Amino acid sequence: MFIDREEIVSYSNYSDELENLSIEKLEEYQNRADSYITVITNKDYSNTDSKIIQQALRTATWRLVDYFFYFDNEDVEDKQKRYAGVKSENIGDYSYTKQDQTSDDIGLGVTGDKELDEIIKSLIVEPRAPLMFRTSNHSKKSRWS
Repeated sequence: MFIDREEIVSYSNYSDELENLSIEKLEEYQNRADSYITVITNKDYSNTDSKIIQQALRTATWRLVDYFFYFDNEDVEDKQKRYAGVKSENIGDYSYTKQDQTSDDIGLGVTGDKELDEIIKSLIVEPRAPLMFRTSNHSKKSRWS
C-alpha cells in the first residue's frame, strides 16, 4: 500500500464519508486502487525507493479511492447523466451500443480526472520485447579481404 488510511481520509473530497467506513471497506478501496495502478502501469511499485514515484503513487491512490467511492455511491440522477449519450440500435439479431466520445474517453483518459490520468500515464512502463540478436558496428570491408 502506497498511502495510509489517515492520509487518504485527510486528502479525500469525501473525507467525512470515508472516515465513517469500516477499516475493511476502506482497505478494499485502497486495494482496488493499488491493483488498478499495478495493472495499468505494468509494474509493481511496492518496493520503489524513488521519492518522486512514491509521491505520485500516494496521490494516485487517494484520487482513485475517491473515484471508486464516487462511482460506487453515485446517485441515480448522476448515473443517468453519465449514460445519457448511449445510443443503441437493433437490426434483426444484430445490435450495438454506441456512446458519444469526448476527449476524455479517447486514449488513456480513463477516469476523466486529468491530473489522475496524467499521473498514471507517467508511471506506465511499456513492455519491451527481448533483444534476440546483438549487432555490432561493422564496416563494409572485412579484415580478411
